[in-house]
Amino acid sequence: MKDFEKMTAPRGNINAESWFIESYRRHQGHPIKILISLYKGNYHKFVLAVITFFIKHSCVWVLPIVTANIINDVTTSNPNTIRNIIFYVVLESASLTAQAVLELTETYLPLPPRCWD
Repeated sequence: MKDFEKMTAPRGNINAESWFIESYRRHQGHPIKILISLYKGNYHKFVLAVITFFIKHSCVWVLPIVTANIINDVTTSNPNTIRNIIFYVVLESASLTAQAVLELTETYLPLPPRCWD
């Protein structure tokens, strides 16, 4: 466990709890700076986490737009209603599939050791 702390902490001689406290004290009142300092040296993990968050939550953000567009197509008697509905179903299905894949990956992949154990 100590090796993991040495690999992830910005300085090898500081434990994880002190590192968190130091980051909060140094950047008090600036949450973005605190976040960046906590990910110091691990920016690729932060970018991957942000990308995963957007993919995982995209179906929730797309669903109201898709629902509104389907209602608009049906109520205005649009000649392309069937084609649009098929497109929206495929779009939402792809989004739900991406979310399911990420959920399964998150559930069944072994996680690295946590630094607070």
